[in-house]
Amino acid sequence: MNVNIMPGLPRYGAAELLEVHQRFMLGALLAACMLELTGLGAWRMWQRLNAAEPDRVVTMEYDPAQLPPAPPVNVDWEAVKEWMLPKPDIRRTNGMPVPVPDAAADPDKTVPTQIELGMEGLLTPPIPDGPDVIHRIKPDLNIDGPPNSVVPFEKEPVCILRVNPTYPEVARLAGLEGSVYVKLWIDKTGKVRQVVLLKSDNPIFDQAVIEAAKQWVFTPAMMNAGPVAVWMSMPFHFALR
Repeated sequence: MNVNIMPGLPRYGAAELLEVHQRFMLGALLAACMLELTGLGAWRMWQRLNAAEPDRVVTMEYDPAQLPPAPPVNVDWEAVKEWMLPKPDIRRTNGMPVPVPDAAADPDKTVPTQIELGMEGLLTPPIPDGPDVIHRIKPDLNIDGPPNSVVPFEKEPVCILRVNPTYPEVARLAGLEGSVYVKLWIDKTGKVRQVVLLKSDNPIFDQAVIEAAKQWVFTPAMMNAGPVAVWMSMPFHFALR
């Protein structure tokens, strides 16, 4: 039934509504199907990506004749029980050092040589001569050279004669103060053989420190009951009073 409410306008009724209704229903159905298919595909893809890898079954063929022999049936259970029982806690303790008196060594007694023992040529075979023979020269152990940077010692050297450096007159008039650090080579007799400059606040004090340090005398450093040559660092400070 077509109803014309306002004269002059086209009539709008059931036939027009049915035509529009069918077209919109068809579009809505297609959109719903596409949305459903899209969601279903996304869900299946997510399941496939997160699916756990199936267990792989590995089959191996072997020859029973190559298997190792079976363990013995007779087992020594007493030995097994003894092995399984807890062992007593045995702790090793270091021995306590016991002081012993120093051995009285005769200073006049020396070590006999191979000639005195009649063993010359037994321990040291003769060196053949020839153009292809290299004669090794034994090092002279009496050469006293500068020691290494680090020398182990049991007793450090102690200064027994100290000579103070002279304050430079130019530095005194100028009111200069500073410190000089040197390294002294103290030989086996306790004398200073060499002075090496390490650090100086002002070069005007260097020569005075070197001249004074060369006159110092120490007790020699001791290692294994014998004197050794060492290096010792020493600071010198110049301050006006």
